[in-house]
Amino acid sequence: MGTRFWRLFYAYVINTVGDEFFLLALPLVLLNLGYPSSVVTFVFGMMTFATVLGGLTLGYLVDRFPVDAVISCSYYASAAVLLLSAAAIAEGLDTTLVILFAAAILGVFAAISSAAVDAGIPKVVKRPAQVTRGYSLVESARTTAAFVGPAMAGVVARLHNLAIVLVVNSVSFGISAAMIWRKPRRRQPAADRPPSSGRWLEVLSGVRLVFRQRALHWGIGLSFIGNITLLGAAQPMFLIRLVRDFRLSSYTASAMIIAAGLVGVLAVQVMVRLQIKGEPFAVMLGASAIIGVSGLIIGAVNNWAVSGAAYCVIATAAIAYTVYWRTFRQQIVSQGELGRVSSTCRSLAYIGLAAGAFIAGALQSAGLSVATLFVLGGGAYCLSTALVFGLGRATIRAHTSK
Repeated sequence: MGTRFWRLFYAYVINTVGDEFFLLALPLVLLNLGYPSSVVTFVFGMMTFATVLGGLTLGYLVDRFPVDAVISCSYYASAAVLLLSAAAIAEGLDTTLVILFAAAILGVFAAISSAAVDAGIPKVVKRPAQVTRGYSLVESARTTAAFVGPAMAGVVARLHNLAIVLVVNSVSFGISAAMIWRKPRRRQPAADRPPSSGRWLEVLSGVRLVFRQRALHWGIGLSFIGNITLLGAAQPMFLIRLVRDFRLSSYTASAMIIAAGLVGVLAVQVMVRLQIKGEPFAVMLGASAIIGVSGLIIGAVNNWAVSGAAYCVIATAAIAYTVYWRTFRQQIVSQGELGRVSSTCRSLAYIGLAAGAFIAGALQSAGLSVATLFVLGGGAYCLSTALVFGLGRATIRAHTSK
């Protein structure tokens, strides 16, 4: 895979563990402090909203500067924001406002660094044939971190101290930035660097690039549908179902989530190693249908073991979906434009992520249970996937036949 890839990968692993620790530690602390379930879901939605704005307005940076520099600077800046926020809490400032401020700033930098990783994989692997393998490794790391985070959060939640959450995440950012930082090199040759057209024109360029590729529209739509119907609030709602509905302890809930992550990672790695082939969009549709059915099971079956198994399936299908969605983009977008396209696609899909969390929180405030929301969301996702398949099949076939 190459030294540059492994430097990026291991830095990304450490950072993502800390980042997901922050994203999931806060909901666990709030649950332990007795906040309503709707508040937990709303907080998750607020954390993703800044990611949408950051991706749409600053995604062009990924194509203008070296991947290593973009990621390391983003990580260093995030570490500084977290330390300042921890100091503000120690000084007695309003904790809620400080947390929301930190989450907003982190969301912007997360959008930049995530787009840089997406666009950087084809540039750092040794051979083009390793691109899908690189994306699968990165996505596996992302998912593993998302489930390891609650394990760490289960311990910190007992301390009832949000400043510790900030400091731990800051340390992870600092270590990751130091790992990926390389001695500054000359900027890209002018022939290899896309011409500068001004900040906002660069932003609009990413939107235009996505608009021109009709095949991308269906991928964005499918991601948006999944996020707004189910995935936008799946993580906090599953934690709520385990802790509130099934009365499991934080440690037991963390263990179940870690198990789901490991199952998902191992399953996708086996799939890639066996070189299971398929048209990327067809794999995405199949994964979407599986996620929807699994969501239905989590909400309909009042058994923690069955719900945990269904969540393992969601984890596996979500990784497979993301790997093949990135591969699909990489196949039809040039390297010089991939950063802007990836950032724009992520931001458009994340609008659904934030909206899904806000809608779920509002419905919980109106009295709907988490189990009911899983049933409604899973059913809507299944129906929407079937609709996308029927309407978008001709466009995708036309693309793949070129």
